[in-house]
Parts: sequence; C-alpha cells; structure tokens
Amino acid sequence: MNGHELIRMYFDRLAMKVPDRLLPDAETLAALHRRHVLLIPYENTDYLTGHILPTGFETQFHEVIIRKRGGMCIDMNPLFGALLTAIGYRVRYFSTVICGRRAEDLNYHVILLAEDREGETRWCDVANPFTRFFDPLPVTERTELTASGSSFRFGRDPAGKLLLQEKKAGIWTDFLRIRDADITEEDRNDSKFSAMTEYPENAVCRKEVFSLVTPEGRRTLTGNLYRESTGNGLYQYECPDTLMPWAYAQFGLQSRK
Repeated sequence: MNGHELIRMYFDRLAMKVPDRLLPDAETLAALHRRHVLLIPYENTDYLTGHILPTGFETQFHEVIIRKRGGMCIDMNPLFGALLTAIGYRVRYFSTVICGRRAEDLNYHVILLAEDREGETRWCDVANPFTRFFDPLPVTERTELTASGSSFRFGRDPAGKLLLQEKKAGIWTDFLRIRDADITEEDRNDSKFSAMTEYPENAVCRKEVFSLVTPEGRRTLTGNLYRESTGNGLYQYECPDTLMPWAYAQFGLQSRK
C-alpha cells in the first residue's frame, strides 16, 4: 500500500476529506488526533478471542480502518503513527509506565512523539482508556498545559526520563513515565501476547473493555457494565444480553457474538 492510498483510506475512516494541500503541521496533527479519539474506540477483544494475531501494520490497518473496529494502545498509536509518517511527520514510539499502579499490574502503555515541519514535538495518544486526550500535547517541560479540561506538564524523573504529570485537586501527580524509547514491532508483539500469561487476573485480560472519548466526557463498557461520564456526573448500569448490541453501538461497533 502506498502512502497516498493509506492517507485516503484513513481519512475516510475519520470521516474527513483529504485537503488539496496536506501539510505536516500542528493544525493537521490536532485535527487528526481529535477525530481519532472521538470516532475510534479503545477495544481489547483481541486479547480474549485471539482474532488479531500479530501486532503489525497490515493487521492493524485491516481491523481498525477496513473492518472499522477499535484497538489497544499497541494497535492504534503505531497505526496513527504510520498515518503521520505518510503525511511527513517524524515519529518515534515509546513504552511508558502508568504511574501509581503496582509493579505486578499491567501498567505499560505505548505512546508516540510526532515532530512537525516546524520542528515542534508533540505527545500523541489516541488510545488512552484513562484520560481524555483530545489534542496532542506540546513537549515543553515545566509548563502547565490545559487539554480536555485537565492540566498537564512535562518533567523528568530521577533517571532523566520524560515524565507526564496531571494536576488533580491542585496537586501534581505522576501519570505516565517513559520506560523504553524507539520500541519496535517485535517489542509490541511481545508485550501484547505475554500479557495474558503475565497478568492473568488483570481486567483487560479477563473481560471485554471498551472506552471512547466523547465531547462531554467518556463512555466505557467493561464486560456488561456500561458507564457514561459527563460534566453532570456519572451514570452506569449492567446490560442484560438483549441490550449488549445497543451497548456496542455506543462505540460505533457491532458485537462479535
């Protein structure tokens, strides 16, 4: 698949028209990032069904773009990076540690850094089930950034690795910390398929998990528990089997069952 075809099909998935002049600038990156998190859900069904085999571009593209499914961070962030690379951004992939989780938990998360034509680098994450990242974050250390109604800043941990902090109740809390730089497709394969063995009791390995950013908040489905959070609060309920097709439809998906 050539770059032009990849871009065209990806833009179709995002319900966007490819502009006559497509530039790797900050505005294009922000628009693509926002459409991605609003339209394509986090989804972990491949862990449970084995439907997706290798973590590779062809498989990811077929599932997310052609079949219009969702994916996990190790599926969708590299796929988004492939789109950005085709447009002309310089992209690097990183494995991060989710701070505050126990070492024995499933606590890694793949993100990417994209450099635009002006040389500005932004932290991109289109598959985060925990925080609403509408927009990519400019990597400017010690500067407070406002995104999706939350405040973030970048710093360094004692080892000198890049650290993303989030302000909660006025206190800066470590959120994600870079663990490994320039991770490869082989690294992603290892992390994806070792998780079932290494973390068998983790929820992501035991039941279906879906998460989708919305303009008002977030929708999630864990097993048959549907939750929707907005500025007005949170409501949730357990869906009987007859309502599961409706629950899937809230994420733009059809049930595999």
